Amino acid sequence: MRYCHAKAFIWNSQALIEYGKIYVGNTGEPFALTVGGKTLYILTTPEHVAKLYKSNEDTSWDAMLNELLVGFGVKSSVIHKLWEPMPGETIRKGRPELPASKIPNYSLIHSTLDLYKRQLLPGPRFEKFCGTLLGHIDDHLKWSTLIGIDTTQSGRPQKVFSHRSLRDLCSTVLIGAISKTLFGDQIYEIEPYLSTYLADFNQDAWMLVFQYPGPKTKLGAARTKILSALENIIRGAGGPEANHAWIVRTVMEEQDAAGISEEDAAALLLMIYWAANLNPYRLGFWMLSYILFDKELHTALKTEIGRAYRDRKLDVAFLLTDCPKLDAVYQETLRLTSGALSARKIIRPLDIGGKLLEPPSTILISFAQLQQSKSAFGVDASTFDSRRFLKDKNLKNSLSFKPFGGGANYCPGRFVAKQEMFFFVATIITKFDISLSDGGQQNFPILDSITPSLGINGPQAGMDIFVDLKLAN
Repeated sequence: MRYCHAKAFIWNSQALIEYGKIYVGNTGEPFALTVGGKTLYILTTPEHVAKLYKSNEDTSWDAMLNELLVGFGVKSSVIHKLWEPMPGETIRKGRPELPASKIPNYSLIHSTLDLYKRQLLPGPRFEKFCGTLLGHIDDHLKWSTLIGIDTTQSGRPQKVFSHRSLRDLCSTVLIGAISKTLFGDQIYEIEPYLSTYLADFNQDAWMLVFQYPGPKTKLGAARTKILSALENIIRGAGGPEANHAWIVRTVMEEQDAAGISEEDAAALLLMIYWAANLNPYRLGFWMLSYILFDKELHTALKTEIGRAYRDRKLDVAFLLTDCPKLDAVYQETLRLTSGALSARKIIRPLDIGGKLLEPPSTILISFAQLQQSKSAFGVDASTFDSRRFLKDKNLKNSLSFKPFGGGANYCPGRFVAKQEMFFFVATIITKFDISLSDGGQQNFPILDSITPSLGINGPQAGMDIFVDLKLAN
């Protein structure tokens, strides 16, 4: 059955998908929506998603990239150049560890995707990236940085920071840390409001992915500012000693070798920058929200994380392997707040669940439907349970739990994300005495499940929580 509900999809995609499930009798079979004249097949069961992940010859992410590239600012006339094979010597320059006989035949697009994996999957480059990132998070969480340059009131040290927006705290720290890790400290000398523009861009980036025909004023303004900053980076702002991440240096070298203009190269860098910043500050917000509204959990985590300190520094390896309560909060937050709709373009007829899905339509996976399945997670699947993943350790491997996707597009950033979130949350709740402002008389923010999502959902517009911070004894 097909539904002609473009407005319904834009304004509440999850409600429309739920309606589609009911319309086909909650059988789990794929169903189709018609949005903007295009057919979208919706998958909501883990078995169908698993089959899609194995159907690499019948579906393609590449086929969707061209439209997305244009949305991010790449000129249509340049798209063909991004798919042309690159010289082997250019490819090997960025991968000196590869023997000459094993140089892959990459286009610039596929090379960039490969470089992304080589930076973010475990290995020496990953270790250096994470070390730099966690260092920047630590710097952002210094008391003098949090409260501003002037740390005195009436000549005395300021020991309490009151009524701080948690949304602002998370976005300032995490967007700032990722931005400096990728582009060096000088990025904020080029554009001091970069974090604000990136958050604005993220808020409406779904419009580019789903080709929303309406006005994109805020999105367009933010994109222009970010692209301008990235063009300055490409032109050499910061000088030859600029501390760019390996992926940024290598991608820029390959773009230059391919004759890509500064404007188009900046748009390609924006896609990397956006992907790295899409989820962390929202995930940090939700993890801290759940912790702060549960005093027993907050106390238990402080005790557990306290054992991870070595000479007053957090032992990240201990956090990752010996803090099961923190890990359970992380997994449950991922499960409950991800509203992502993952897309694949059909390039050959594909049978899923007894339905023949035809090209050139698009398949959408609704992760919210998978991860809030009562059959997989229990009758309370729509509520937060900090012990859910402790009580059943097999849930991490459930076919219904796919917070980082799967198949050929399994997110390589999943390892960085875990270190980043564990370190950020652990530092916040042990370095500071953090509590809800106004004596805790605040309402828990409502998840924005209405706006089409590309990852972790934020809270509904205008919702936030406010916290008081002081240095822990």
